[in-house]
Amino acid sequence: SMKQSKPRLLLHIGLHKTGTTAIQQALSGDRDRLAEFGILYPDPEPFGGGRNEAHHAVAGALAEPDRFPGMDLNAFRDYLGEAGR
Repeated sequence: SMKQSKPRLLLHIGLHKTGTTAIQQALSGDRDRLAEFGILYPDPEPFGGGRNEAHHAVAGALAEPDRFPGMDLNAFRDYLGEAGR
């Protein structure tokens, strides 16, 4: 039998003005195509994460939760956990 491998998580983090938004917009634009290969580019918008192509609020809420009270990190984490199964 084939051994199931654990899902991998690739976390892309970058400082302001280093091209992170351009990379995130490209990944978001190919979200459906990436999914065909089993790659999830998550949409943070339903969890209070702002625009669906960028993950600024996710990073901000991780660093300074009080500044991003609308971002539900627990629900976003659960979503990622479910997607990884």
